[in-house]
Amino acid sequence: MEDIKKITQKWGFGMAPISKVMQGRYDYAVESMLKFISDGSCDLDPDYISELKGMFNRCVRKDQWDWFSVHQKFGFPPASVMRRIAGELTLIRKAVLLGDRVGLDVLIRKVVSMGLVESLMNFQQDLVKEQVDGCRGWIYILSTREQPNVLKIGMTRRSVVERVKEINSDTGVLFPFSARQIFRVDDAPRIEKEIFAVLDLYRIRKDREFFAIEFSRALDIIKNVIR
Repeated sequence: MEDIKKITQKWGFGMAPISKVMQGRYDYAVESMLKFISDGSCDLDPDYISELKGMFNRCVRKDQWDWFSVHQKFGFPPASVMRRIAGELTLIRKAVLLGDRVGLDVLIRKVVSMGLVESLMNFQQDLVKEQVDGCRGWIYILSTREQPNVLKIGMTRRSVVERVKEINSDTGVLFPFSARQIFRVDDAPRIEKEIFAVLDLYRIRKDREFFAIEFSRALDIIKNVIR
């Protein structure tokens, strides 16, 4: 029998805590941008503009071990908004390098209108609170990197991060699950029931919330249910 390699990773992909080194870089990038927007009391460093752009891009691309953690601290802004902000940050960096203050002011007003300040304040002050009351909650789609089309789908009224920790602990899986997509909904129990009814054909076991279906297909189905 082939030996099973020891699994050393502690978190599902995307849900690793932000490292101390990266947290310091992120905090500086966020703080300097907020200060500049507020009163122009600091110079914008092109390197930290790039850092800020990278923070938004990792949330859009979902390609780094801490992408979900960063997205959570931003307050879960939509991917379309983050993509636009990242694009504008490229232009802001160019304006700084060229010393184009007039152009810079125009670009800053533009990203502020997109909600940049709200996202940065969420990140800086750690104001993201996933705890919700009543029937409001989260619908989540989870998987492992090793089996991307075996999905764990369900709902929680608490923190998605805490729910994922419970799932990884309770199921005893070799590779930890991590969030692929989440949705905030008003009636989570009802939405979950409707999703399960539509996805019943793909359910691996009738008593479990695991489904054998491509992520893109499941995502389309769930979006239609939520609408």
